[in-house]
Amino acid sequence: MVFHLAGGHSGPVGFPSTLRALHWAVYLESHARRCYGAAQAGEADTARRILERIAKGDLPREGFGTRDIQRACWSGLADQKQVSAGLDLLVELGHLEAWQEPTRGRVKTLYIVNPKSSQTAVAKH
Repeated sequence: MVFHLAGGHSGPVGFPSTLRALHWAVYLESHARRCYGAAQAGEADTARRILERIAKGDLPREGFGTRDIQRACWSGLADQKQVSAGLDLLVELGHLEAWQEPTRGRVKTLYIVNPKSSQTAVAKH
């Protein structure tokens, strides 16, 4: 409709305006995929780095928190938002389980390596 009105037309939307709108949608979709792809690649890279630290034994399989990762000052794992996004992705994919631990203040999230997740899958990522 925007292309129809911008072209100075009135009445029902015609085929040329619809075709322009479809081409514009394809153009916008390609840009959106690049933007979202960059964000997802960052999460995946962070998740991979966390899995590598688990496989090396740097993080205990029986439980660790985001602060344990940040305090270690490992390359690519210093930003709190990126670490949280990577951990969320690992939980979503089933590599980790998130447990809420009540404290006097905020609830602390403890991440445990999912026993159902094979150790070879953790080592491969």
